[in-house]
Amino acid sequence: MPLTGSANLLTLSTSNVRRIPSVRTIFYLRMRHYQLMCHRRRHTPSWKQRQCMRLVDRSQAIYIHREIEPLLKSCLDRYAVLLLVGPRGSGKTTLLQHCLGEGCQFLSAEEMSAMDTTLADPNDLLAGGNRTLVLKDAERRPRLVAAAVADGRPGGLVLEAQFVTERLSAALQSLTKHVRKLRLGTLSLRELLGQTGRGPHVPAPPRSMASTPAMDEGALWEHIWRGGQPVLLDATTNWDDFYSA
Repeated sequence: MPLTGSANLLTLSTSNVRRIPSVRTIFYLRMRHYQLMCHRRRHTPSWKQRQCMRLVDRSQAIYIHREIEPLLKSCLDRYAVLLLVGPRGSGKTTLLQHCLGEGCQFLSAEEMSAMDTTLADPNDLLAGGNRTLVLKDAERRPRLVAAAVADGRPGGLVLEAQFVTERLSAALQSLTKHVRKLRLGTLSLRELLGQTGRGPHVPAPPRSMASTPAMDEGALWEHIWRGGQPVLLDATTNWDDFYSA
């Protein structure tokens, strides 16, 4: 019995020792952190560079194609109401502007409040043309959503939301069969590399990424550190300010 207890104690001690990272592992992690910090210092624009970047016309910004575009266009052709859910800054509005162009009309809360006093019937708003209406506070306009479903015109109404709240879920509960929900995430590495539709989302052995261009290791760590929010691709955007807002 004592021998068995000693063996168990020895096994327990050995398992605990194995969980402690080795000196080599700690040294490697510290070196990688040091290399990343050096890369950030080299690639972080100076104050003058940031001031010059602010003078650049934002209309010249390059649009990054999203893998959800074909599915979004297909749903707009089949469903009267589309719910697009995604975190703040994930590019929901930019995606809709790119896919719909001039064929969409964005309705702000102020515009809807003004329309509430002049429009007695939500169908009057839907009958204003063949444009797609984009609304951000759908939980406050259940009559408009119901009118879009009853109208039946594909792509008549798009609802934007950061997440599905209980109030929004209750407003759409009776219309779930007629509302298509899509979820937009942050930018994937494949989207950043312009390899949408093929290849893995993360780096892999060369044989499975033969058509994917090589990526600098420092740039890869920079993308991982900054995150996949499209707005953070702008070097003038402060990382701490964005996530603290």
